[in-house]
Amino acid sequence: MATSKQIPNLRQDGQKTRILSILGSPRLTGLTARLLEAAEQAARERGCTVERINVANLSFRPCTGCMKCRKAGRCVLPDDDASRIAGLLRESDGVMIGTPSYWGGIPGEMKMLFDRMVYAMVDTSSEREMIPRPLHKGKPYSLVVTSTAPWPGNVLTMFTDTTGDLRRIFRPSGFRKSGTVRVGGTRKISTLSPREQAKMTKLGIKLGTDASKFASKRNNN
Repeated sequence: MATSKQIPNLRQDGQKTRILSILGSPRLTGLTARLLEAAEQAARERGCTVERINVANLSFRPCTGCMKCRKAGRCVLPDDDASRIAGLLRESDGVMIGTPSYWGGIPGEMKMLFDRMVYAMVDTSSEREMIPRPLHKGKPYSLVVTSTAPWPGNVLTMFTDTTGDLRRIFRPSGFRKSGTVRVGGTRKISTLSPREQAKMTKLGIKLGTDASKFASKRNNN
């Protein structure tokens, strides 16, 4: 398990656009990770600071459903990696998610992480407001989704449902989608093809550009 000291601090270079990259796969050198790395590199070449979080290496307790964070604006459990990632999420100018599709959804540990960070995504403290207030309005995010299922199953079920999981988290939080790359039939893929490399480069450039625009607006407000 990673210790808190291993969690990067996006404030190390306040002059650069800060992108938080989250890998949801337990395979830290697998295809999803390599796709994400290609997009990360493209964003760095756009002048962005990119920090990777590997969910499989984090140590945190699952949400207990106490709902106290809705009023307090923070999780009442002792600080752990989930609370620290929530801080990094707030500081970021853009977010990149890489995840495999498990039973047509995101991996359990990634779901547990976002369950713990509800208070950092939306403001539900007001009992008068029926709809939670988004805390990341206009912040861009990109998705990289992989599936072992071949076409057309990967498109009809796995990709649709997995991207839907993430959309239900990010859209109410005010995030704006910057781009999505889906790669299916991964059992037969051992290396990135030029086509896949080009897609990831395009995704990284687009997110880096959108995140830079967001950072500029936030710094001017």
